[in-house]
Amino acid sequence: MLRDWRVCLLSLWLWLDAPCLDGKLSRETLEMGLTTVKFKEDIINLFTSKKYATRAALDIGAGTGFTTAALAVNFAVVVAIEKYWDLANEFDCYHLESNRLLRKDGSEITNIVRLHMDTLLPFAFANLVDQNFSAVVIDAQHDFESIARETFHVLRDIPCCVETIVYHDYCFEDVFQTILWFELSGLLTFQKFMGEPSNSPNCKSVGENLERAEGVAMKVNRRPLKEFHEKVEEAFRGAFTLGGSLEKRLNGTQWLLLSPHSSIGILTIHSRPRLSHLSVLRPKLTPGLAKDLDHLLHVDESLAKRIPS
Repeated sequence: MLRDWRVCLLSLWLWLDAPCLDGKLSRETLEMGLTTVKFKEDIINLFTSKKYATRAALDIGAGTGFTTAALAVNFAVVVAIEKYWDLANEFDCYHLESNRLLRKDGSEITNIVRLHMDTLLPFAFANLVDQNFSAVVIDAQHDFESIARETFHVLRDIPCCVETIVYHDYCFEDVFQTILWFELSGLLTFQKFMGEPSNSPNCKSVGENLERAEGVAMKVNRRPLKEFHEKVEEAFRGAFTLGGSLEKRLNGTQWLLLSPHSSIGILTIHSRPRLSHLSVLRPKLTPGLAKDLDHLLHVDESLAKRIPS
């Protein structure tokens, strides 16, 4: 049900969400980087309220800083975090050069502070606890654990006062599943789709043909505050405390499921909070392949005797 209404809302968003940008960034700055022009425009339009002119924002996985520049249009200061800036001499794609981040009038954007940091380390955000951040963009690693840890850093380690978290690459399965888990935990609420719809093979749900947006803005459910902190701690314990050795051994494993009805299933098992999923394939069977499958389906008894309890 949750996915169904999201699909309908995405369709309406594609037709009705015309940009209202008044041209605060140069065309080059809008077009550069790994995010689309529309994603940067949506970032600017989401934070047009005058209250943000005295507040700070955080960009996790800032890279070259072109998305950071979109945040810098409306916020007093933007802290840009990147793990791989030490590779800048070898891979120019990670180099943030402030003289390349320009406003429409050609002036440089000067309200960006750069931090070279590995956000997956414990207490990585210890130096940021006293800062008044209102918004965070997360666009770093795209696996479940990395996104979850970065989100928990924001929710646990920054006491005040993040209102919105914007995720890029929402179309990727792990990003989608992570955000969905935080939403089902009651910590985040859907606010707005961001950027363009994505149509690459990597942006397809397992077993579905669902186009997702480039990004999504999520509202942080901080009220009531005491209950929010309790939910965060409960979710954190559930996310990173595995129950036992069997659960650890099964986590991330894939199982081939064979059916006498010409179907092959691939079951991928994940520990809580990540969701397990099943892919079903229906290959065209040749006589030889059918015979091989039939043989496999009838050896389960002998295999079972060799599986240790």
